[in-house]
This record gives sequence, structure tokens and C-alpha cells, in this order.
Amino acid sequence: MSKIETINWHAWIDTQPGADPKLYVTGEVRTSALNKFPVLKPAVPQGINPTILLLDLSIVEEGVGGQVVTFRPARYEQRAQSGSYIEVTILYEGTPIAAINVEEVS
Repeated sequence: MSKIETINWHAWIDTQPGADPKLYVTGEVRTSALNKFPVLKPAVPQGINPTILLLDLSIVEEGVGGQVVTFRPARYEQRAQSGSYIEVTILYEGTPIAAINVEEVS
């Protein structure tokens, strides 16, 4: 497994009136070039606990970019009802690297 450095993970379900409730997951991932971006997507398969969302983190390379080591934002969102998730686990190359408690904002 490659080593990856991440910081500032947050997860919340926004249940404020006027819009469909959504789960948001944000964090920062250290990349080695300006053309490398972190991507979060649901893991397949999900785990056995339906209240824990598993997200796969990958780094994609697009075009040409300078060799600058920096933290880049990672973001994921999906529709979710209040109470549908209590935790989000971030996986990198199949290994859990972060567990984030889900907060509710109303």
C-alpha cells in the first residue's frame, strides 16, 4: 500500500428545510503534483453495517502539472435521510485510513 496523508475530515447530514437532505463528506489529501486530485466514491461492496458508509479514496491525474506537494480538497455528497449514517469510513487501497462521525445540521 502506498502511504497517503489526509487531514481535516468532516461528515454531516444537512436536514435544513427547503432542500432534500444530503450527506456531505470533506477532507484534505496531500498530493505530489498540481495535476493530481483526490476523488471519493462509494466502496463496492459496502460493509455489513448499513449506518456506516464506506468511501474509496483514489488519486486521479489529469493533464500536466508542476511537482508541488500540497493538500487538495476531497469532497463527496449524496442524498441521505436524518439518521441514515452514523459514521463514514475512508478507504485507501482497501485499507481504512479515517473514521468520521456523522453530525446532523438542521
